[in-house]
Amino acid sequence: MATDTTDPLSTMSEESSFGWMLADITRMMGTEFNRRLKESGLHLSRTQWRILARLLRNNGQTQTQLAEQLAMEKAPLGVIIEKLEVSGLISRRPDSKDGRVKRVFLTPAAEKLSPKLHTESDQLTEEMLAGLSQMRRLQLSQMLGHILQNLHDLKETKA
Repeated sequence: MATDTTDPLSTMSEESSFGWMLADITRMMGTEFNRRLKESGLHLSRTQWRILARLLRNNGQTQTQLAEQLAMEKAPLGVIIEKLEVSGLISRRPDSKDGRVKRVFLTPAAEKLSPKLHTESDQLTEEMLAGLSQMRRLQLSQMLGHILQNLHDLKETKA
């Protein structure tokens, strides 16, 4: 008796393929997060809160580092950073070793937003994962981490 060796993922429609679903989840999650921020009085664009989130994880990055992490060109990112600076949420300071390089830092006003951003993010994550047991959530996290590591490894081998 012959065994069917057809990859089940290869027969999926575009809308149900892994990459399509992952992109759709990311888009929908961002849209919902934006809606929640606006409802709570925080009027930040998706890119603005992504910049703040990156700086909350690692404050004092260069604009180049932020551009790489956010998959953006430096010039458009600079415009958004300027808006965040004008609004008092970030400041740019010269690098201590190379004065030509500017580092981006959160201000105390932005740091005060951190609990609200975390609360909204945690609530959304909980609602997105509703119906999944702790074990399934852990497995999902491990699988996504594995995929992410594979992509990092690919990037390193191509560099």
